[in-house]
Amino acid sequence: MKTVVLCAGHDYRYKGAYNSDYRIHENTFVKQFIIDLYNLHFRGDIFSPEIRMLLLYIDDNYNITHKNDSLKIKSRFVNRMPEMSLFIEMHLNSFGNTNATGSEILYNNEANRGFCELFAFNFNIYFPWARWRGIKHRTNLYLLNTIKKSVILEPFFLSNNKDVKSFVGNSNNYNMLLMMTAKTINDWASGFRINYEKLLNYRKKCLI
Repeated sequence: MKTVVLCAGHDYRYKGAYNSDYRIHENTFVKQFIIDLYNLHFRGDIFSPEIRMLLLYIDDNYNITHKNDSLKIKSRFVNRMPEMSLFIEMHLNSFGNTNATGSEILYNNEANRGFCELFAFNFNIYFPWARWRGIKHRTNLYLLNTIKKSVILEPFFLSNNKDVKSFVGNSNNYNMLLMMTAKTINDWASGFRINYEKLLNYRKKCLI
């Protein structure tokens, strides 16, 4: 049995990035996304029965006075779960240059790179038109340093209106992102692995 925790980045008070044109906060979107992903678990035909899903987000039941409070709460929660196999926190990217676009996944512990490579593979299959920014090894993020079995997904830029229109304003792409993430979790839980270098070479050939 694999126990996977789905977590929304940020919290109800410190909501992360904001897109004023679409009037959407990062935390609002990622919270709804992980709830929708979690609910797929009850359909019975999406996730393997060998996967146990848990949902974690910080709402107003918690007393949050500082933007780092939610990180500490998450770390305490999951580090009391020795049975946890993977912690997936969902975020959206944001940058001052609103032309910045693309998807990426972050990790620190090498044991989690296999999941990252599967996410990269599936994202490029489902969304060949989107920019893939890569798998990034990050050693300076509190979450990745304190939760050893964690990865951070950043599927698009909230600061880029084209990205938002593609994934928030387009229900087909939103549902595809849900199904793609679910497939990645299933693939990882089943022990499936891919050759990431071959994927990168394939992408280069497609772009020539």
